This record gives sequence, C-alpha cells and structure tokens, in this order.
Amino acid sequence: MARFLSAMFCVSLLLTDNLSATTRSYYLGLADNPHDNTIQAVLDTWGYIANDADMVIHHDDREGVPWTEAFWGLP
Repeated sequence: MARFLSAMFCVSLLLTDNLSATTRSYYLGLADNPHDNTIQAVLDTWGYIANDADMVIHHDDREGVPWTEAFWGLP
C-alpha cells in the first residue's frame, strides 16, 4: 500500500503544473521526508511538494545506519 501511494504521488507530480517556478528566480527542491509518522503527515508533505516544489529528492534508507559499526570504528 505504501509503495502504491508513493507511486501515485510521484505520478501526480509529473501531472502538476507548477506556476511558482515561472514567478521566482530560483528552483525549489524539497525532500520527501514527512514531519511525522502518520498518513496525514505524508499527505501534507506531498501536497506541499506538489504545490510548491520544482524538484524532489527521494531518500532511501532501507539498510539503515550501521550505528554499531560506526561506534566501534569498524567498516
């Protein structure tokens, strides 16, 4: 379900005509990280991106941060 929603929002960004880029002298890039771990936060984040952003950066952290290795100085 989460992948479907992500794909749906990505497609909606392609279909959205962002008029803000024509009225300002810069491009606005945003990350897709929501401010909270709720569906509403994800919807709010993607709504803001769809309305105001010209570029989106997607962060993929499936393997996580190797905290134990970083603490002990291991590769």
